[in-house]
Amino acid sequence: MIAKMGLALYIGRSFNLADIGTYGLVMGAVTMLTVVMGQDLIYVVSRDIVGAHPATVLYKMRDQAVLYGLNYLALAVVMAALITAHGVDVPPRTMIYVLVLTVFESFGAVTYANQNSLHQQVLANAMLFIRSGLWVFPVVALCMLNAAYRNADTLLIGWMIGSGVSVVATLWTWRSLPWGEVMRRPVDWRWVGKGVRIGSLVWLGMMGLTAGTFVDRFVVEHYLTLEDVGVLTFYFSFTNALLTLMQSGVLAFATPRMIQHHRDNAHDRFHQEAHRASRQILIGSGAVAVGLGIFVPLLGILLGRHAFVSSSGVFLLMLFATWLRANADVKNYILFARHQDRAIWLGNLLFLIPALGGNLLLVPLFGFSGVGYSAVCASAFLLVWRWHHVRGYKHPTR
Repeated sequence: MIAKMGLALYIGRSFNLADIGTYGLVMGAVTMLTVVMGQDLIYVVSRDIVGAHPATVLYKMRDQAVLYGLNYLALAVVMAALITAHGVDVPPRTMIYVLVLTVFESFGAVTYANQNSLHQQVLANAMLFIRSGLWVFPVVALCMLNAAYRNADTLLIGWMIGSGVSVVATLWTWRSLPWGEVMRRPVDWRWVGKGVRIGSLVWLGMMGLTAGTFVDRFVVEHYLTLEDVGVLTFYFSFTNALLTLMQSGVLAFATPRMIQHHRDNAHDRFHQEAHRASRQILIGSGAVAVGLGIFVPLLGILLGRHAFVSSSGVFLLMLFATWLRANADVKNYILFARHQDRAIWLGNLLFLIPALGGNLLLVPLFGFSGVGYSAVCASAFLLVWRWHHVRGYKHPTR
């Protein structure tokens, strides 16, 4: 969180808003494509490997990696065709950035989820730090030494290196697993197909959720300016860091325990774990959001960037929406542990309606402020939806 906030501070002071906007658009494209990869087999694997034998764990993860690898190959073919045919009005190097980052970020997300399921949360967060934060320090140092590097290309190349290193480091930490035994076994395509079928609707829902999260910057770029996208990206750096902190610092630890408690029919322990996580998110995310709400507008004054100060009301709305979203995520992982998959995928898919519809309606109507109003409406919908389904759960009869 500190690394991402530091990057936001530096680029907010030293980069032009158009470069920040380009970085934000690539980030949105990569995040959405990351969800598309793998048909969300991660959803099935991360739940199935909790408490499993090491050989079984590696076997499932190996087959998962094969499916993702085929997806990456298909994406590379599509990207090459678009570049060759000039199918999109985007520079070829930007398309290559998107491709490489999608592969690294997608595989990084897969291994992160698997490490958490294996109760390797500290190790998983160390890899997340390499992928999402550590690369910031050499990039900022390089930009400070030479102004010629203060552009979106430097940020994207630094991000690629960080993501790539985290993937290699993760595989190194798993070197003690029974690779020789597992790699001799054929791919269980029947299991892969079953996992894809189970996760298909969840995958569809995740695409809706992710598109709803990042659609605002594309709507702003269409109706307003690339500089406005830069301001939005600056604000998003802080709100996303807050959400990531809650997910990696609280939910990554609580979720595997809830899965195990539900599997063991330990209902009292499940409710205790869920209540503890809910309380930590409620208070922790609220405290951090209040701090950021005071700090970031003051920072805009210190940086002398009028755009960051004049739109501070939008940032406060985004912080409130993020607090709602963090509390909604607790309910999401409770649903996940209980196998209430329909409530998850349908709610995530429906989230796209207030997110996309809100931005398409409110940005033309209210300008940049419409982003904040839409974010609050969409996050409130997600919280109410998940709360309703958590509350209405009935324990299956034994």
